[in-house]
Amino acid sequence: MTASEKLSRAVIAACLRHGVAEFVICPGSRNSPLILEAVRSGLPAYPFFDERAAGFFALGRSLALAQPVAVLTTSGTAVAELYPAFVEALYQRLSLLCVTADRPAAFRGSGAPQSIEQPGLFCLYATASWDVRNDPVDLSSWDQDGPAHLNVCLTDPLLSPDPVSLPPPTSTSSRFELPASSAMAKLRIPIPDVIVLGSIRPCDRGRVREFLRNCQSPILADAMSGLREDESLQPWMIRGGERALRNLPLRNVLRIGGVPTF
Repeated sequence: MTASEKLSRAVIAACLRHGVAEFVICPGSRNSPLILEAVRSGLPAYPFFDERAAGFFALGRSLALAQPVAVLTTSGTAVAELYPAFVEALYQRLSLLCVTADRPAAFRGSGAPQSIEQPGLFCLYATASWDVRNDPVDLSSWDQDGPAHLNVCLTDPLLSPDPVSLPPPTSTSSRFELPASSAMAKLRIPIPDVIVLGSIRPCDRGRVREFLRNCQSPILADAMSGLREDESLQPWMIRGGERALRNLPLRNVLRIGGVPTF
């Protein structure tokens, strides 16, 4: 059992101990261990694709049952979609529990995808809130006279903790020890072991292309970069996505553009 599965089991068990009667679940990767445990609990679980609609549906179920109802979301901006229902729950004094999956706490402020400041997001309207990173999970401070926020930090969801062994790409295997290029010298930073390309505006792609050709470091490009299929950059392009990086000695990483989708 992975750490994420163990923590998710503790979270759902705490929900059951505190009287949660039903779950409303929204799809996602980060919250998949929570969804699995919620379904295993045997309580009614209603799937919703839209988080905002899920929040209001959970609100209605809590009103109808006069019992706590929990809504489960993945990480990132999906959590913010619950805000309207959360505010309404406070003024209606309804027992809405928002269980939000989060990336590891160390990812906060790092530019990692799907990472926002989730703890305290509902601070003005939460009657109780927790930022959980390990078990045990204790919800006893929630009097159920209004909404509560349970934020759960999870590592890779439903994946083996053992890294996948993949060889480095042959197209870049000879490029990992290079003399300082003029492009990197101008920036006065070490030669990156890999350059990650996020979303890049079309008007900037020409300058980025020129920089990458001068740098000649391995490139991991997001589809949104607009440069992943660029013919002139193929000698340095890493194939296989982020999994191809697991066996590479990464000390210096340079990101150009927005937060990547991978």
